[in-house]
Amino acid sequence: MSVAASFFVQGVDQARRDAAAAVADGARLLELRLDRAPELDFAALVEGMPLPVIAACPLASENGAFAGGPSARLDRLAAAARGGAAFLDLPHAGQGDDDPGFERLPDGPWRAVRSWHEAEGERRDLRPVLDRIETSLRPGDVAKIVAWAATEPDSWRVYPLGQQATAPLIAFAQGPGGRTSRLWAPALGAPWVYASLGGAPTAPGQWTTAEMAAALPEAGAAAGAPLYAVVGNPVDHSRSPLLWRRALRGAGLAGVYGRIEPPPDGFRRFLRAHRHPAFRGFSVTAPFKADALACADEADPGAARVGAANTLQRLDRGWRAWNTDGPAAMDSLAAAGAPGDGPLLVLGAGGAAAAVVCEAVRRGHPVVVSARRPEAAEGLASRFGARAVPLEGLPVSEFPLVVQATPVGSSMREGNLLFDNPLGVGNYLLEMIYQPATTALSRESALRGAVVVGGAEMLLRQMLAQFRILTGADADPVPLRAALAASLVEAGP
Repeated sequence: MSVAASFFVQGVDQARRDAAAAVADGARLLELRLDRAPELDFAALVEGMPLPVIAACPLASENGAFAGGPSARLDRLAAAARGGAAFLDLPHAGQGDDDPGFERLPDGPWRAVRSWHEAEGERRDLRPVLDRIETSLRPGDVAKIVAWAATEPDSWRVYPLGQQATAPLIAFAQGPGGRTSRLWAPALGAPWVYASLGGAPTAPGQWTTAEMAAALPEAGAAAGAPLYAVVGNPVDHSRSPLLWRRALRGAGLAGVYGRIEPPPDGFRRFLRAHRHPAFRGFSVTAPFKADALACADEADPGAARVGAANTLQRLDRGWRAWNTDGPAAMDSLAAAGAPGDGPLLVLGAGGAAAAVVCEAVRRGHPVVVSARRPEAAEGLASRFGARAVPLEGLPVSEFPLVVQATPVGSSMREGNLLFDNPLGVGNYLLEMIYQPATTALSRESALRGAVVVGGAEMLLRQMLAQFRILTGADADPVPLRAALAASLVEAGP
């Protein structure tokens, strides 16, 4: 089991339609939310469902909508049990005495989901809650702990619970910051994870069944499946999940890939929170590349030279840092026919620029660095034996190779650093920005005859190297290149 499609029952015909949609999306279970349902034959409803059923009827005090009270709730759940429900959701207080009303429920093969939900704004120590729930479980019952996460770091509290539990446990967070925790739950030991049908969530932060089907392996994510993610701030725009998920499926691997957005000063806290052995590696983007190197226990020589890492690989003990940006940039230019030894101009002085300068110098290119902050350009150039020149009056005709390594021209920062000094015939330009697919600089350069390489090609090449490092397998670049191009066209500028 992997995905339980959760939907509110509002009538028999509607429930049947939603169940059929859940089957089409690959769900393995149905959570029938009975708290908004009118009075109907719940036994017959459950009996007619095409998948095993979890029957739930939370009260308003339990983040639900049922106004009938505990006794009427048990009547609905009892009817669901008579209809063959596989599980009945019986909330647990997480503390004190517990009486779920088992004596009111019929005998049968059904098992209990003993669920506890943290209230919005509440922050409980989750381990005592788990201990208390586990004392109430019968053989075959499942514990369910749902924390409240206003921000993503709030959700990280649930990750250790899977290793601490002695019985089956579903642990994740709901709320604005809980979305990623739902994706990890099956690999961290949950027998299933809840998702909603499109446009109709039953809890805040839910994925849809279609989204889960796209994100999880076709056979579902088994406990201990490798987990990977892109880590950045912001990170919603990243195309890495698209590439990695397709690559994992293409290679027949069971891994799961998501997005993680720590606060700008929270990288070390993020690593501590993701110590579970299922987390096998991370793609690291701005602003955390220097942090990734600083937090690593070992570093590849390339990352050490650059002073930043875009990849963290789990070792038996600790993390190893890598940087695949520089080789990806230079290989992208070479594949476009750029000369292998010509002078190269790098626009920018940040982490991406440093990776290119380091690799270009290593390959024997004379390198010049130019940036809006001359002192930053001079500092970067001096580290690698390159030369720094001001942006104003750059003799671009002297540089057959140009790499644009700043955010200028992106969807978040419009502009063109070479507006007054355009490229043309004889220039090869690597524009690292991939969203939008065409920037003002790349458009003007192409019109004047320059050979332009878009940032999507570099993104793909650095991802292919990361994939090899973290999985030990090679991904086929052809379908990934096509998928990436299609996603950028769909997104537009």
